[in-house]
Amino acid sequence: MFKYISEIDFSLPEELLDQVRAEGSAFSGNTRNPIYKQITNLITNGYFDNKAVDTFTLKDEFSQDVSIPRSELLEIIQRFNKWQNTQTRPLGRFVEKSLDLKLQKEIIKHLPKCLQDLSPVVAVQTKKIGTFNVPPHFDHYRTSTLWYLIHGNDEDTVFWEPTEDFPTYSYWRNGDIDKLTEAGRFCLKEHVWYVFDNSAYHSVESTTSDSSRTTLCIEFDNISANKLYDLYDRSRT
Repeated sequence: MFKYISEIDFSLPEELLDQVRAEGSAFSGNTRNPIYKQITNLITNGYFDNKAVDTFTLKDEFSQDVSIPRSELLEIIQRFNKWQNTQTRPLGRFVEKSLDLKLQKEIIKHLPKCLQDLSPVVAVQTKKIGTFNVPPHFDHYRTSTLWYLIHGNDEDTVFWEPTEDFPTYSYWRNGDIDKLTEAGRFCLKEHVWYVFDNSAYHSVESTTSDSSRTTLCIEFDNISANKLYDLYDRSRT
């Protein structure tokens, strides 16, 4: 039974993977800068220190205003700082780019038809060299992915389950570290395809100072990972 993440036997032609490697290294495509990244950067840069605001407004990646009440902002800052205080390594910064549409179409053509019909998006995620950690969160843009590690070393992906309720926000999806318990830990292998549950709380823990990562993600925002795994599995029989 699928739980959090599982290997699958999917593959892409090497010439397509070579194009993705070139795209990823050049950071081409549309950069994603959702509200949660903007808020996290402001917190880590001390923007809110000694600053009293009743409502704070940011623009999302679609240039729409998102207004955040002070009560929510204080909860977010407290939750982020609580996680930071448990860490001996700095926050990891990921850069996410959608691939150009032509390359996306070429990749999607290799999926089973039942998955093509779900209108997936293909993106590359990179993280620079350094010993970084990423807090427990669940993802924006995607509920599940076909996930492929192009390059990476010495990182654990950790899945978490809530032990009690805490507030969640559509624009910022980090968990409360005091109300989560570790549920599974995986060291993902290069050049292997996985079905990944992006709707579950997960974190990333680097273990070496030269850790870096480039990941190819075929993203779905309309199906659970469990259903994605089952659909793919049935398509192979």
